Amino acid sequence: IHEISLKEPLYILNLEGKQDAQCSIKLFGINTLLQQQQEPCLFEKLNQGTLFIKNVEHLDLVTQHKLAYFIRYGIYTPLKSEQRRFSNVRIICSTNENTQSLLQSKQIIPELYQELQKCSISLPSLLSITQEDVCDLMDGFVYQAIQNNQCKVPLTIKDKDMLLQKRIESFAELKQKINSLMLSKTESVKEETLTPSLNNHLSSELELAAQLGKHALKDQKLMTVLWSKLGSQSKIAEILGVNRSSVNRRCKDYNLI
Repeated sequence: IHEISLKEPLYILNLEGKQDAQCSIKLFGINTLLQQQQEPCLFEKLNQGTLFIKNVEHLDLVTQHKLAYFIRYGIYTPLKSEQRRFSNVRIICSTNENTQSLLQSKQIIPELYQELQKCSISLPSLLSITQEDVCDLMDGFVYQAIQNNQCKVPLTIKDKDMLLQKRIESFAELKQKINSLMLSKTESVKEETLTPSLNNHLSSELELAAQLGKHALKDQKLMTVLWSKLGSQSKIAEILGVNRSSVNRRCKDYNLI
């Protein structure tokens, strides 16, 4: 949403636990009579940017009122002040809880609930979709991590099975665990002697194959290179993060075996 809006910059406010007035000051500022030396608030800094508030239900009720008012009118007031200020910041809020339940439990005020309901996107729990779809999602997160140069070592089938067994519900948590696991694997590769299955043969083609994951199976030329360099279906499967049977089927299709 931030990228397609062509706004800059993006600030992510990750709220963990119930917040106090300091969070409100960070967002909206405070009456200068009460605190003369203060840095610009986020609504001022991000006048042409995006503010992403994670776990919005953790905002205190006063801040929720101020946020709801801003979303409706585009006007905000510093804490303990009636001075009106304008901002063009885009607000994105998220929660891992059911918003209706948050309203009923009074963790979100009705005014903010109404504003958030006007434009909302709901993502299903990962437990409600098939394991095949979760694996496809893992491949996407792996590809992003490699493209961002965060790490180079992809996930294996065993890694994916381990993550599936954890029964992770959140997209964000799954992405975080994948990034942590890949970073750990990358650091291990740097510290240890490179193994024949991955690193002695490391080349641009292997890096490309690792980035493509299972999609590399559709590239006959790339599969031919992998077979020529590795000569092992198991090693190819390990790099691509797929089952050996999938590699075997493609190798037969391409007359490699």
